[in-house]
Amino acid sequence: MKKLYMLLAAVLLMVITGCGGGGGGGGSTPVSLSSTKVITGFSLNDCFGMIDEAGKTIAVTMPLGTDVTTLVATFYTTGASVKVGSTVQTSGSITSNFSTTSQVTYTVTAADATTQDYTVTVTVSSSSSGFLDTGFGATGTGGKITTAIGSSDDVAHALGIQSNGSIVVAGSSYNGSNYDFALVRYTKDGIIDTTFGTAGTGKVTTAIGSGDAAAYALVIQKSVDTILVAGYFYNSNDSNYYFALVKYTKDGIPDTTFGTGGIVTTLIGSSGDYTYSALGVQSDGSIVVAGSPYNGSKYNFALLRYTKAGILDTGFGTGGIVTTSIGSNNDYANALVIQSDDTILVAGRSSYNILNSEYDFALVKYTKDGIPDTTFGTGGIVTKLIGNTDAQAHALGVQSDGSIVVAGSSYDSTNSKYDFALLRYTKAGILDTGFGTAGIVTTSIGIGGNYDFAYALGIQSGDKILAAGFSNNGGNYDFALVKYTKDGIPDTTFGTGGIVTTPIGSSDDNAYALGIQSNGTSFKIVVAGSSYNGSNYDFALARYLP
Repeated sequence: MKKLYMLLAAVLLMVITGCGGGGGGGGSTPVSLSSTKVITGFSLNDCFGMIDEAGKTIAVTMPLGTDVTTLVATFYTTGASVKVGSTVQTSGSITSNFSTTSQVTYTVTAADATTQDYTVTVTVSSSSSGFLDTGFGATGTGGKITTAIGSSDDVAHALGIQSNGSIVVAGSSYNGSNYDFALVRYTKDGIIDTTFGTAGTGKVTTAIGSGDAAAYALVIQKSVDTILVAGYFYNSNDSNYYFALVKYTKDGIPDTTFGTGGIVTTLIGSSGDYTYSALGVQSDGSIVVAGSPYNGSKYNFALLRYTKAGILDTGFGTGGIVTTSIGSNNDYANALVIQSDDTILVAGRSSYNILNSEYDFALVKYTKDGIPDTTFGTGGIVTKLIGNTDAQAHALGVQSDGSIVVAGSSYDSTNSKYDFALLRYTKAGILDTGFGTAGIVTTSIGIGGNYDFAYALGIQSGDKILAAGFSNNGGNYDFALVKYTKDGIPDTTFGTGGIVTTPIGSSDDNAYALGIQSNGTSFKIVVAGSSYNGSNYDFALARYLP
């Protein structure tokens, strides 16, 4: 058998050699070498560069106090090689000195030996706004941390700040058989708090039945710091998906006075297929959960209200449940806010055109008892297409004057790209033309060019807006954070042109949650999600200076 393999290998080698040679009759067709030589993504010491492809320039803003003599470039290119002068550059390993001049020329050589120069300009910021807080996490982590919970995938989707500044992050963790709810608590400065939970690890996992369970929303109840976490649970006994809600004490112990052992699950309809959830608490302690159950033909917005004890509130909708059909196809609820008067706002996406899979931003306002507010929009509903095919809202916030900001992503099929997308409505559900362009703002992060997704939103003091998510850097995804003025203009005092991207590891990093730590006089920005470590995902956090 070994001789047969050797013979086959020899024949194959002869065939390959014959195809590449120039003799034997008619010759061969020359191979056309690629002429592509574009830098698609560029950063210095994790500070991303804004690429102007038309001008072939890259601008990088570094934090206050940066030593520019040893900046390490990470880049992605379609070319065969990159040089500075005569020195071949290896992404992520060779330093460049920007001290004698703020500019360095990077030359990209294509496979066909043609070249293209990019001029990289470095500016050291006069402030630290928007840069990583190096005082966050253990010494040497540079303001970003990762946490493994189990031995496989751990993904964080929600974040809350307790009254002392402690950070609670919730998501899911794979236990070897299925996924469980997972929580981790960190001190205000990003050290795992081993007083949280019962195992002395600062980590809590909660199995709900024998199937998969994943948490997507978290609320810290004011004054007592108790923790509510919502998501879904798959019941392997009846093959249905349920809404799932768990209440914990402030220190991560399931609250046995709530539901059954701290857990409540609810099936809506008979098909039991369900996606995601959002969560809010009204002033009397009533708990409102939103998500998207399947009714046998389509997904709809759905709200449930529970009493403080975890019992469905029959004074809300029908038996504690409200469903709302918006478009002709599927409607997905992704975000929820309880306003100061206990009215409820729910945002997500709605499909009106099943033929071209068009999704619009969708926003619904309900009274405090779950009735669509007919003074808002049309019958309590507003929808808006941003881009030309696919718009998805994932986050929601309310400014001090009652203006409603919705954030997510929009797709432009002409350029085949997704951008961060925000819009603002008045209290009456009318697009606010004082915001961005006719009420709409889209932001292309600019690294990798085509895939930027916003999943979280924060309103800080002065009604400035923070949007977090992830952006493709040309090779994988990084955390992305954008700061806007209250009227939707990128705040150029923050990061680079209002934008910050952060690679947590060397592969995909996806941010899904944002929290603002405040001590009354100052604040810091915490972003959470997941980071791929080469074999699975871990919880990931980063903290930024305001």
